[in-house]
Amino acid sequence: MKVKNLLVVNRVKNEAASLIKTSGCKGWTMATLAKRSGMAKDTLYRIYPSKEALIREIVVDGIIEYQGKVRQLLEDDRQYEDRLHELIIEFAFFASRLSVDNMQAIFLEYPAIEEEITQASSQYYDAITSFFEKGKRQGFLRQDTDIAIVIRMINAYTLDALKFHDREAIVADIQKMADFLLDGIKSPVKPVR
Repeated sequence: MKVKNLLVVNRVKNEAASLIKTSGCKGWTMATLAKRSGMAKDTLYRIYPSKEALIREIVVDGIIEYQGKVRQLLEDDRQYEDRLHELIIEFAFFASRLSVDNMQAIFLEYPAIEEEITQASSQYYDAITSFFEKGKRQGFLRQDTDIAIVIRMINAYTLDALKFHDREAIVADIQKMADFLLDGIKSPVKPVR
């Protein structure tokens, strides 16, 4: 894809994500999106043959981007605690793109998307689980840490915070939550490096 075309595609995706966040998946049309993106509706349909294809790409791209960040954090040389904080904050940014309510509406409106999202989410979950397992192996996290529950706690808190805060406030709150969480799951023994 040419750079100019990539810029157009990104503009369309950013406008669509904004519309989803503010109006849900039903509260706008491709004609509305074309107008907001500064193009003819026919041009938009050449880029994305359907609203479903566009929404699917936005959601899947977000999951893939977050998975990439998790993989980078797994390979990073910094201290585990610093990487764990970053992982939690990255999740807040990832989750802030589309609210839970909008995701539920997307799944109801476009059931075929749910299966693909579920597969991508499973891969994301596996990457995060690997990150926490590494923390346990290195002795940074307590051995009795239930990783599935920790992930659910992070997810629940982040998704709840998204309902009541702006994006910048979420980062500060998530940082505090990460500190409290880590105080509970840190190993009392010094980690092996």
